[in-house]
Amino acid sequence: MKPIKFKEQNKVMLAPKGMEKDCESLNCHFDTQHKQYISKWKLSWRERLKILFTGHLWLGVNSFALPPVWMSTEFPFVRPPKKLQRMISRVKVRNAVRAALRDAAKEQS
Repeated sequence: MKPIKFKEQNKVMLAPKGMEKDCESLNCHFDTQHKQYISKWKLSWRERLKILFTGHLWLGVNSFALPPVWMSTEFPFVRPPKKLQRMISRVKVRNAVRAALRDAAKEQS
C-alpha cells in the first residue's frame, strides 16, 4: 500500500526524524472541525486480491498509546451536488477568461 495525493489534501506530513528510511511523506487532509487527519492509500493488485479473498486488512500504528483511528472504503468528504459542481466550473472558467483578457489588455498598454 502506498499513500497517494488527492484533490482535498491540504497538508503533507513528513516522516519523523530518524524514520525516513522506514516511513514516507503522507499526503493528508486535516479536518479542523473534527480534528482528524485523512489520507488516501493505493493498493497493489496483489493486495486487492488478498483483501477480496481474506476480507482482512491490518492497521499498525507506531506509538506507545493507540490513538483513535478509523478506516473506510467510502469517500469521507461532502461533495456538492453535480449541478453546483458544474456551476462552480463555469464560474472558474469565466474568471480565468476575464483574468486572461485583463492581462492581455495590460500587455498592450
